Amino acid sequence: MNPAVSVAYLEVGHLASLAVRIPVVTVGSGEPVLSVTCGVHGDETMGVMAGYQFVQRLLQEPDLNGTVRLIPAANPIAQATGTRVTLADYGDLQVGRGQADGSLTKRMAHHLYSLLIQSTLVVDLHEFGDMDTPTMAVYIPVGTSEVNQRILDHIAALSPDWVWVVPNDRGSIAAALIQGGVPSLGVETGNALLLTDRDVERVSDGLYRVAQMMGIVPGKPTVSSVVAYDRTSVTSECAGLWQPDVQLSEIVENGQVVGRVVPFPLISQEVVHCAKSGRVVQLARRQLVRTGSDLLAIGQENDPVTAALRAVALRFDGGCDLEE
Repeated sequence: MNPAVSVAYLEVGHLASLAVRIPVVTVGSGEPVLSVTCGVHGDETMGVMAGYQFVQRLLQEPDLNGTVRLIPAANPIAQATGTRVTLADYGDLQVGRGQADGSLTKRMAHHLYSLLIQSTLVVDLHEFGDMDTPTMAVYIPVGTSEVNQRILDHIAALSPDWVWVVPNDRGSIAAALIQGGVPSLGVETGNALLLTDRDVERVSDGLYRVAQMMGIVPGKPTVSSVVAYDRTSVTSECAGLWQPDVQLSEIVENGQVVGRVVPFPLISQEVVHCAKSGRVVQLARRQLVRTGSDLLAIGQENDPVTAALRAVALRFDGGCDLEE
């Protein structure tokens, strides 16, 4: 017998004569509850693809011991226009708990938060549109020690390529949920148009292992001891043609030349130096950039979080994949 599936809508309001409704797909019933959000930013589609594959896999299970909620269009207006923000009020959905009587975007955030706060765990799927990004988990350590540990446990099950530590995030929906006592983590990848089928499958497989760790689907998940990084962006000081001289995962030194921007009218070049030593964890391809564009991101290893993730893998001895 396959798990029960239902579709409901969070009724937010109207945009002229158009109803604004957030779809919620529910698979299974009871606790624990895993919620997966996609489309918080309307120009990001990787989450929709990975979420679809994840649900299809769940539907092949004979039964689930709990519930999975998929929100495939957290911001349906921005998704319809293919934009990061809601064009009706130019709002970004990352506004914490939102506001019941606020702008349309804040009302959407309020409805989402009111639903997601009832979850056992929330995974928020995103993509970087302007830089190649190996699959990374986003760890926001703003909760209690118990909540933070549960987040790390599930990051280890997700098995990303690396972890981005964001200690000062207090404005996103995920941060608001964590402060409300619900473990939440983000997932970032590169642009969906540049991802391979295997890239999407890796995210879907990671979600399945998270569901295993929660006990929703049977089996013991394999976990990975991945490295956590603090991330520093290197941005362009001018507009022009960006030409990188480094590669993803390369180790760079403070002051090293990492690329060049050829400004208009394309008769000179501006050398770009690295401001910190570390590993190239994100990198923009050769392209036209504007002043302030992200060119690459340098990661400095966060030793305490890396050690905590290694401890999670050791706890799951016998079903873990220890990686350096």
